[in-house]
Amino acid sequence: MKFISGKKPKPRTTVLYGVHGVGKTTWAAQAPNPIVVDVEDGSADLDVTRTPVIKTADDLNDALKTLMTTEHEFKTLILDSADFTEAVLNDAICKEHNVEALQDIEWGKGKGKGVKSFRNLLTKLTAIRDHKGMDIIVIAHDQIQRVEDPETASYDRHVPKMAYADTSMLLCEWADEVFFAYHSVKTKTVEGRYGKDVTKALAQSDRLMRCNFKPTVVAKNRLNMPDVIPLSYEEYSKFRV
Repeated sequence: MKFISGKKPKPRTTVLYGVHGVGKTTWAAQAPNPIVVDVEDGSADLDVTRTPVIKTADDLNDALKTLMTTEHEFKTLILDSADFTEAVLNDAICKEHNVEALQDIEWGKGKGKGVKSFRNLLTKLTAIRDHKGMDIIVIAHDQIQRVEDPETASYDRHVPKMAYADTSMLLCEWADEVFFAYHSVKTKTVEGRYGKDVTKALAQSDRLMRCNFKPTVVAKNRLNMPDVIPLSYEEYSKFRV
């Protein structure tokens, strides 16, 4: 067996999650030759190539199979979005078992089936990355998760929004990079009524992207990036050289 040393360049698997309207899909659409696998129908205002809106698991499988098996010039696959895709996959499981929701599946097996279905999706995305040399970007929404830490007081944390915490963790473990997109809130203190100071948020804010973990935000990268950079694909690209 011949061993390999040094860095091994490869396409990236990236999760970008954040608050509504911050520009997540716009950021992803700046990637090289993108194709949006459009589950959320959230890219209509962008000049980008997309699939028809994905409504079923069969639609999703057809789109991924086409990207895997046909010749094309796309360099980036954008899945928009993670929680909408999870819902489509879970709907297929519910139809298969003739139930309204996963929790209605007997013996409490619904959650496990949902997590397994999403894991299979990530396997397919990885195969497209490796076989086609495509970057994979998964867009996700943000949710606040309560963290019960035995060594400190409980606190809140931003995480990618999914139906189950296990699926959210699986998504983050799969990705090379997990970024959190947000508006920086600038405030000023003014004198209010009766001489009391009042803190007010300013209308103007910057769009930023957190690249490294901190207790209140799930994020990571393997590109030696700083904690925060502007929400700009061009800025991110500088760290891939």
